[in-house]
Amino acid sequence: MIMNQFNSICNVINQCKKTILKIEQDFISAPNGIINVNENSDSPFLKGYHQSPTKLPYNAYKDTLNNTLSPILTNLNSPVLNGSNCTNNNTSGATPTNGLSVKLNINNNKKSQIYILVNIALGNINNCHDCIIVLGPCVGLIEISNCSKVTLISITKGIKIKSSNNISLFICSNEKPIISSDCHNIKLAPYNTHYPNLDTQIATSKLLVDLENNQWNNPSIFKLFSPLNSPLLQSNSPTTTTTTTTTTSDLLQIPPNNLLNVDDTNNIHEETTEIYSILDPEEFFPFVVPFLIKGKTKSNPCELPNEYSTCLANKSNSVHALHKINSSNYKRSIN
Repeated sequence: MIMNQFNSICNVINQCKKTILKIEQDFISAPNGIINVNENSDSPFLKGYHQSPTKLPYNAYKDTLNNTLSPILTNLNSPVLNGSNCTNNNTSGATPTNGLSVKLNINNNKKSQIYILVNIALGNINNCHDCIIVLGPCVGLIEISNCSKVTLISITKGIKIKSSNNISLFICSNEKPIISSDCHNIKLAPYNTHYPNLDTQIATSKLLVDLENNQWNNPSIFKLFSPLNSPLLQSNSPTTTTTTTTTTSDLLQIPPNNLLNVDDTNNIHEETTEIYSILDPEEFFPFVVPFLIKGKTKSNPCELPNEYSTCLANKSNSVHALHKINSSNYKRSIN
C-alpha cells in the first residue's frame, strides 16, 4: 500500500527567504525519523547563511570543514549510511540509506530554495510561492496545489498539479503528468540536474530514466479535480466498510468524462495551450545543486531528447570557444 510505504517524515513549513538542505544522514539521526523544518532547524551546513547557496561566501564553506554535522563531511560509504554494513546501533526511527523512504510535506513557503535529496515515497507541495524545490527520486506521487512561481526538479513515478500558475517542472516522470484545467502557464521540461549520490537513489527507487519511459511532455488535462472522483478519498471514506489498497496507479487514474482531449483541433486544444507548454530547447539549461556531497554521479542520468541535448552541446561549445578567446587575449596582454 503506497500510503504506508515510508519510514520517515519531513515537514518543511512556513519558511521565507531560506535555503533548506536535507540528506540521508539528517533522517538517520532524527528522532523517530521525523524532521520538522522551522525557524531554527535548518541544516547545520547552512546555519547563518539563509541566502541563495550560490552566493554563499567562501568562509561559509571553509567554516564547515571542522563541523562533523555538515553534509560536506558525510561519506556515503560509511557504516552509518551503508545499509549492508549497518549494525543495530542505529536506534532512530529511520532505516539506512538503501531503505530510507520519506513522506514529504512542503507547505506555506515563500522565496526559498528547498533541497530534499533523499528517496521519497510521497510528496505534497502546497501554497508555496517563488520557490525552487529539488527532490530526490519519488516512487509515488508528487502533488502540487495552490502554488505560484515554483520550479520543481525531480525524478518521479507520477505528478499531479492543480490550482497553480507559473510553475516550471523539470521532471522525469514514468506516468503522464496530470494537470487540472484551473492551472495556468505550467512549463514542462526534461530533468536537468544531478548530485553525487543520485545514481544510487535511482537504483533503489527502480524508476526508469530512459527516454522511452519518460512521459514528461505528455500530460493529461483534467477538466476539474472532483473530490467525489478521488480514489484516495473513496478508499478512506468512513462509509466504506471494506478495506481498499491505494496505489500510485489509483492516484493517477483519470475518470474518462473528466479528461480534456488535447488532440482535438477545436477550442479545447486552444484552452490547453493556456494551461501548459513545452519549454523551448534553446531555453533549457542544466541546474547545479550547489552542495559538496560525496558520491559518484557526475552527470544527468536521465536521457534527454535529441533537440535538448544538441542545444546543450552547442552552448557548451560556445562557452569553450569563448574561454579560448579570453585565454588567448590574456596571454597576448601579458607578453
